[in-house]
Amino acid sequence: MNLPESPVAKAKVMMVATVVALNLMSSCGDSGSGNTSTGAERLVGVWQPTELNGAPYADTGDEPITVEFTEEGRYETSDGCNAVTGVYSLEESRFSSDGTGMSEVGCTGERVPIPEVLNETSEIRFSGNQMTMLNQQEEELASFERN
Repeated sequence: MNLPESPVAKAKVMMVATVVALNLMSSCGDSGSGNTSTGAERLVGVWQPTELNGAPYADTGDEPITVEFTEEGRYETSDGCNAVTGVYSLEESRFSSDGTGMSEVGCTGERVPIPEVLNETSEIRFSGNQMTMLNQQEEELASFERN
């Protein structure tokens, strides 16, 4: 590479090269560590309840009850009868959600209160492949296992 003769021009070229190098280095984070700036990456995926409202949960329906969180900040779940969709955000451990859609099917079976749990959750804690949702009083609402 031929650098310009002028000291000012050389300094400009070096400054641009330094800025480019710094930008490249800052974009190379440790994506495998599990420690992220938002925490949302840990939430993305399909989760199955293991405990609801302090009692162990065993799925007995034809279709397993799950909650799927996407990278785009959306979730999809069911109460055992109706499909529920919504949006969520997770910053560090602080969680908020807003259910935006629910099918209205007449059901005869028992409903699973997953939509209510999501609406009441204000904090999420992770431990391995387990997730625990807590309300504002830090009371445990539900536990899930990554599916």
